Amino acid sequence: MSVVFPNAIHVATRPPCSLDLVSSTVPGIHVSYAQGEEIHGEGEPAIYGYRILTGVVRTFRVMPDGRRQVEGFHFPADVFSMELGTSYELSAEAVSDARILVMKRSLIDSLLDHDPGIARELLRWSYQT
Repeated sequence: MSVVFPNAIHVATRPPCSLDLVSSTVPGIHVSYAQGEEIHGEGEPAIYGYRILTGVVRTFRVMPDGRRQVEGFHFPADVFSMELGTSYELSAEAVSDARILVMKRSLIDSLLDHDPGIARELLRWSYQT
């Protein structure tokens, strides 16, 4: 995993109707993942939410016999692993080289409490994925 910091954290300047409102408002970092690299594992603490900038991500469960049950594929602009609970329900890994906006959940939660526009935009994201 390589982390790219230049210009990664920025503040919203777009109107509330913009699809990029959350990612432009929530501080985050752009993280690059190589093909096949794990982003997070099932059962790990759900500290971050993710939005794909480039590449493809697979989310899956590991079955008791070791096989994978693929739950979904996520593409650029998709949001994934925005858990309501305290741990990730699924594992996620890069299917191709990927660049992902990684946003801390505590910051997202704080914004949701104070800005209904952000909450609506996040709901739009979840309906699209």
